Amino acid sequence: SCAVLAAVAVLLSLAAGPAGALMVEIGLPDLAARSERIVMGTVTARECSWDEDGRMIVTRATLSVSSVLKGQGKAKDSIVVCYLGGEVGEVGLRVSDQPDLREGARVLLFLRGRKGPDEFTPVGLAQGQRNITVDKVSGKEMVEPQACDIRRLSGRPAVGKAADALHRGKRPLEEFVRDIRRIVAAEERGEE
Repeated sequence: SCAVLAAVAVLLSLAAGPAGALMVEIGLPDLAARSERIVMGTVTARECSWDEDGRMIVTRATLSVSSVLKGQGKAKDSIVVCYLGGEVGEVGLRVSDQPDLREGARVLLFLRGRKGPDEFTPVGLAQGQRNITVDKVSGKEMVEPQACDIRRLSGRPAVGKAADALHRGKRPLEEFVRDIRRIVAAEERGEE
């Protein structure tokens, strides 16, 4: 039963101790290159359900696109972004390296196709999601860093010059978008 599975999962997590997903850093140029689409928009709906096999919970978030930075599509389009995790009834699944798209959130997403022309999954898992917020002091729109533990293969956190601007904390949205457009334009010209 679900209660037994939940109890086993809790016991295993307690035995293993505190842990989070350990992800290999993907720099902004690689993240952009791996993406079929890069879009900005607002999450308008979220629906959680069991996958086709009935074994995992998946979330399907609907995004109203406000801007397309790479790929096909246009503003005002709606797309669906799928990822592991969510809640169905009294059963919940939290996957630490997955994005977490909350209804009403403004986001910038790096995406690749999943099923059909308008269903996607984030590139680099949580690294493919950036939340857009407004700085309380300046009033400027800012891009938040991803909320996952990115470490280099050496096991040390990605920091300083070794980590590109993607991982350095809040950045003005205008600056971040300019960097993405420059990377996408270079990619289209065949430059590395």
